[in-house]
Amino acid sequence: MAGEIGEFIDKGKIKDSLVDVSGVSGFFIKPAESKTGACEIVSSASGIKHYPGAVVTFPDKSTHKADVIRMDEKSDLAILRVKSVENADSRCKPLKIAGEQSNIGDNFVVVTHPTGGWNFQSGEHVGMAAETKDPESHANAEAVLMDKQRYVVAGHVDQADRGAPVLNQKGEVAGMVGWPGKGMPEYHVVMSSDLKRNIAFKNKFDAPALFSTVRDSKFTVYVDVLEKGKTKKYQGSGFFAYKEPGKDGLCEGTTAYHVVGDAQKVHVVLNNGKSYNASVVAGDSLKDLAVLRLKGMQPGSCRVLPLAEGMSLRPSAPLLELTARDFEMRYRTGTAAGYVRHPVPAKGSWLELKMDGTTYDGDSGSAIINRRGAVVGIHHSSAALSHVGYSTPAFYLRQMLSKLHPGK
Repeated sequence: MAGEIGEFIDKGKIKDSLVDVSGVSGFFIKPAESKTGACEIVSSASGIKHYPGAVVTFPDKSTHKADVIRMDEKSDLAILRVKSVENADSRCKPLKIAGEQSNIGDNFVVVTHPTGGWNFQSGEHVGMAAETKDPESHANAEAVLMDKQRYVVAGHVDQADRGAPVLNQKGEVAGMVGWPGKGMPEYHVVMSSDLKRNIAFKNKFDAPALFSTVRDSKFTVYVDVLEKGKTKKYQGSGFFAYKEPGKDGLCEGTTAYHVVGDAQKVHVVLNNGKSYNASVVAGDSLKDLAVLRLKGMQPGSCRVLPLAEGMSLRPSAPLLELTARDFEMRYRTGTAAGYVRHPVPAKGSWLELKMDGTTYDGDSGSAIINRRGAVVGIHHSSAALSHVGYSTPAFYLRQMLSKLHPGK
């Protein structure tokens, strides 16, 4: 019976592994081997409101600021790290991730949010469900459905329970609560295989460390566009791509062409809050690339990102997208999903980089960088409902800059 599973779980021990993450649930996992003195937490991506950071409340009621080191919005899963925790080994007790997937009929316990004290509720794996709204829009609907399948567990949880562990009879994490339906007699569970995949990702790709080395190379692009006799304001992202030192030196950045192509006025805001007017000195509407020249900025302050050579990213290679919006320098993580050919009627075609990861309005022009800090793509669009983004390979930007500055 589902109600009997609690007898197999040491509730006192489990509570020492549970945390509150900005108002939703979470739990400790084993940190990366190199991160001594740090605590790592799994929680719900949709529940974290202050990305790329969050506030974590430990079992001893102490609060800590945490960095988001992995964000998988397709799975509604986030991994966070709290650095420099005193007595981390004794205060951050990790739960073990189950090695095997559950079967229909298996019993679970879900530990719900501590608004009224941690509660242990029984549930039962009653089936599978697909998290997709429009599978017909994809070439292979069945593959999309399988890619987003979740457990369906009988039981009642609330929005604050997102990120809560779902435990099997061994007390291991069989999954994590995601997308609970309000007033519904069931909820969907992120699979343990998704947990393990994301843990493996963060262990080999230290996003916060990489972000700290490149954040000052990014800027936010603001444009004024005249539409039907009225000036409207829009924004996008960009990054420094070229500079020439010396007294008469210059500093240039890049963004997506559709951000600035119709602009009457362009200015950029750096990470330090300084603002510079900019002009478009080169553009390609087909490949959605533009080069901006910043006016009055000294080349010594222009922190150029290196451009990767060629187009040789392997599938599932970890990537970091740098996005700049409303003076907040942000980043997101994702994985390479290969190159696809983008047809242009009557003009041939060109290749674009496909990336698994969610993007938003204002991200156009963002740099997509590899683990070595080199730009592999410039974001220009995303596919609705599919958590997939598309970017122009840096190879094309390298060609544009070579034409703009021949011999340099």
